[in-house]
This record gives sequence, structure tokens and C-alpha cells, in this order.
Amino acid sequence: MTSFASSAAAAQQQALVLASIGFLLSGLGGYSIGSIPVQWFAAILPTLSLLPFIVARRLTVPIEIWPFILLFVWSVSVTLYHLHSFESVSLDIYKFVALRILKIVFFIGIVISLINLDAEHRERFLNVVILTGVIFSLYGFYCYFAHLNGWPEIPRTRAGTYEGPQSVLFTYPFHRLMGPFQEPSMFADWMLVPLMLAFRQLKTQPKRPWAGIILGAVMLTGSFAAALALSIGVLLVIAIWLIKREKAGWQPVMANVLIGIGVFYILVRGYEHSNGYRIVDTSEYSPFGLVWLFISDRLGGVIAAGEAGTNRAGSIGLSQLLGISWIGHGLGLGHIKIQFLVEGRSPRSFLSLYRFFLVSSGVIGLFILSISLVFPLLRMIRSWNLLRNESFLFALYVSCCIMFYGVMEELTYTFAVVLGLVCAQNQRKRPETTLNGQRR
Repeated sequence: MTSFASSAAAAQQQALVLASIGFLLSGLGGYSIGSIPVQWFAAILPTLSLLPFIVARRLTVPIEIWPFILLFVWSVSVTLYHLHSFESVSLDIYKFVALRILKIVFFIGIVISLINLDAEHRERFLNVVILTGVIFSLYGFYCYFAHLNGWPEIPRTRAGTYEGPQSVLFTYPFHRLMGPFQEPSMFADWMLVPLMLAFRQLKTQPKRPWAGIILGAVMLTGSFAAALALSIGVLLVIAIWLIKREKAGWQPVMANVLIGIGVFYILVRGYEHSNGYRIVDTSEYSPFGLVWLFISDRLGGVIAAGEAGTNRAGSIGLSQLLGISWIGHGLGLGHIKIQFLVEGRSPRSFLSLYRFFLVSSGVIGLFILSISLVFPLLRMIRSWNLLRNESFLFALYVSCCIMFYGVMEELTYTFAVVLGLVCAQNQRKRPETTLNGQRR
């Protein structure tokens, strides 16, 4: 019995260490080791931590994960069907397709590994997530001015999203913070998780300013998708607080919001040269003036032309080249087919999880994905006590689903953290079934 308890404790500690290292590596989107992006190591490590749980037959797979497993089975089946008849299949195509398949495997593995952490180790992991967000925010602030003033930074070893070197200056009203990522919007997407978890932590640690620091970094990214996702998330939190008539706890939240606004106000800088922007010199604009330029540019384009008025119009056009199919064209194979059509040098991203699965797995795959994303929320909503106590977690989950529309085409490490936490909260005070049929 003692041996079993010690092995279980060792498995928990190992899973915590691997998940923590994995999350840290997942934030290094602008770096690679040779030709392998550092984020790949982030995905592999937590999945390896499942082995001790499997050996001990103590692995819990909650019901919320099964729709994602169904999505994986369907997508792989479609991929193998099309790959069998695909013309001119090369080793590079096999590798490209295999990577898309593995990313889904690793996502599911990360979620399951986090669910199998006990409450104590899970809380320690969430502290690591928040502190990592703070550290990356501070490094992002340094890089913000390093790019403007020519200061040294850690050399970026990964190619940019458009095949060449990573861009650090953008056609924008103000200079954008990108931290250790390839693009500011990717950094904003990653930072949403430590941000909302830091706000969630204020319930028990009201004097910590971490949420304000991270909020300032997110605002400096200038990501419209992040601004929209955060706005909707804030509205959800406010609605839940009004319904439950919450009077306590809002002071530290507002204090951190003011800290975030203050960080943005102090650090934001316009450009002396336009970098292609419609106004040549924005360096003399006030922070509020720069924000107004940002809002008017983004909302003006959306109001005037809808999706075509956004900077995602090119990716939307690419995803429409193959038309709509019930079963799709296969994971990665849709990218390859579009690359052949436009005679591009390499496959381009759809910049949307929903467009990715619509092209790859068809209408059926998109339907399964929708069920996969909605089902955990429905299980959370059915418990009012859970919903009102986890308003920031609920808002974070919805915000991630919004970010999937216009930033990322893959199921990410950060969303795996959110999904794992939602599943864990849904299982509280409910018996869990292990692989050997025991209850715990």
C-alpha cells in the first residue's frame, strides 16, 4: 500500500514538472531547435507523463474528452481515405500530414494529463502558468523597446509566418508587443490564459498585481481578436456577477484593470515612420489617440466589408478555393491542394480552427468540433454554483473559442490547459472511474 502511494505521488510530481516545462516551452513560439519548433517539445512532454498513470491503471478519461477523440478518429479516417488516392505523394507531404495528426494526439494527451493531476498539484501548475505569463510579459516589455531602439534580444531562430525572417515592426498605429512569439496576435492568444487565471486567483490572492501586468502586455499586442474576446469575456463575468449579486471581490479586479491600463498608457509608442500605415508619423499621438486609430481602423473595415475588411481576408479566400465538402480533404491535404492551386512555395495557414476543420474534415468534422467545444460548457452551465464560482474560467473558455475564429488553426497547449481545468471542475464532488473500474 505504501509502495502504491509513493508511486502515485511520484507520478503526480512527474506530471506537474513535465506540464510546467511544457507550458514554458509553449510560450516560445518564435524559436526552434534546428528545424523543429520549440513548441513541439512543449506538446510531447505532458503526453509522456501519462505513462505512469497508465502503468498504475489510474488514468481518468472524462466524458468531455470523448467528442475530441471522435473528432480525431473521423479526421484521420478522412485523411487516410484521401491520402490513398492523392497524386504525387512525397515524403514531405507524409511528414506534413503526420504532424497535423500528431498535434491532435498531443492536445488530447495534454488535457488528459492535466485532468489526472490531483487538486494540490493542479493548483501548483496554475501558479506556474500565471508566473510564466508575468515573466513573459516583462520580457515582452523589454523586447518592445528593443525593437524600437536596436537593443539586443534573444536571437529568434524560427522563420516568420510568411516564410522569411520574423517581422518586428508592423503597419499599425502603434508599435506592437510580440514577446517571444512570431506575431503579436499569437502572443495575445497565448497570454489570455495566464491573464484570466490571474484574475481568477484574485479571489484568494487579492493583493497580487499579476493580472494587471499581463493585461498591459495583452493590450500592447494590439490584437483586435484578443480585444474582442476579452470584451465578450468581461461582459460574461459582469452578467454572472450581477445575477448572483456579487458585492465582494470586485475591488482587486478593478485595481488590476487600472494597472493594466496604466502599463499600456505609460509604455505605448507610435511610429515616427509609417511602415506603410496611412498616417506617416503617429509618435506624437496620445495613448488614447492611438487606441482610437486602432479601433476605427479595425471596426471601420469590418463594418464596411465584413470579413473581407479584415486582415484575414486572404486566409478566408484560400479556404474557399476548394469549396465546401461533407467529408473534407484530409488533415494537411487541404493545405497541399491549395498550395498547388495558387502555386505557392509552402502551405499557408487558414488562421482559424473552424476553417481548418471545415477544409480538412468537412461539414461533418466541423459539426463534431462544435459539439466537442460546446459540451464541456454545457456540463459547466448545468451547475449554477460552479458557474458563479468559476465565472472567469467560463469567460476564458468562451474567449478561447472566439480566438480560434481568427488567430489559430490548431488546438493549442493553452486551450488544453483551459479544457483540462474545466473538466476537472466539472468532476468535483463526482466519482471518477479509472481504467480498472474503481471509483476515486
